[in-house]
Amino acid sequence: MTYLEQDRKKHPSSIGQSTQQPETKLISVDLRTGVSQELFAGADVGDYCIPPDGRELVYAARDHKNRVHLWVVPIDHSLPPKRITPEESDDSNIMCLDSGDVAFTREDNGLKFVYRIKPDGSGMQKFFPTPVVDVAAMDPDGNWLATDVKSGDGILGRMMIYNVHNGIGKQICDICAPMWSPDSKRLYVSFALVAKRDSKDRGQTYVIPWKPGSNLEALPPGGTRTEADVAKVAAIVPAARQAQEFAPSPSPNIYAYSRRTIQRNLYRVPLP
Repeated sequence: MTYLEQDRKKHPSSIGQSTQQPETKLISVDLRTGVSQELFAGADVGDYCIPPDGRELVYAARDHKNRVHLWVVPIDHSLPPKRITPEESDDSNIMCLDSGDVAFTREDNGLKFVYRIKPDGSGMQKFFPTPVVDVAAMDPDGNWLATDVKSGDGILGRMMIYNVHNGIGKQICDICAPMWSPDSKRLYVSFALVAKRDSKDRGQTYVIPWKPGSNLEALPPGGTRTEADVAKVAAIVPAARQAQEFAPSPSPNIYAYSRRTIQRNLYRVPLP
């Protein structure tokens, strides 16, 4: 079992200049042995994913024109990185699907759409015809999409889940972080902890069984908005209460999460 971590460092953009650019190292770590391996390092690397065959790394990188393109590089470094989207494009939100395709978002005439492409750069097409604001998650099967939707006044206010094939959708929450398990059988929904006094009732991570053919039926006809609404149709993930970040695995009993703690010290400073 492995996971990827980003190691961001600063380096001078040129000799004699103080301007610095971030350098990202993508590292694979075997959780059983602790052995790590550097997969890739480069400046201005953003989103990334690894297709199911595990042979290549797909990542986004910003060019000198401040545009983001998709690149692919073999994990074994047998070939140099290859750009697979056009130079005039501006792409983000990379997601590797079980089909081997890579889903991503691109702006088109001021609107953002979801596209798909093969890692060799072929077969690019618009994946989902409805404009999106930002993709929060997509299930690995490529059938479901969670995205932010603007309210009437233009402010982000709803997280929707859509069937990418027929465009049917329901609201999952006002503000939350949805994600699917790697086997697409469970939908996890995480809420941020607003205040410590609410920690018993808010800021939890929930899990909803996501069964083929009846997925949206797991939600009420009008969808869900608040954490209390989700709690009525979902189960709490017990150990991940008030998690800062949450990452599921193929097993419902194995997941990773982080918590943030704050430590403060009281000092006495003599006044003149």
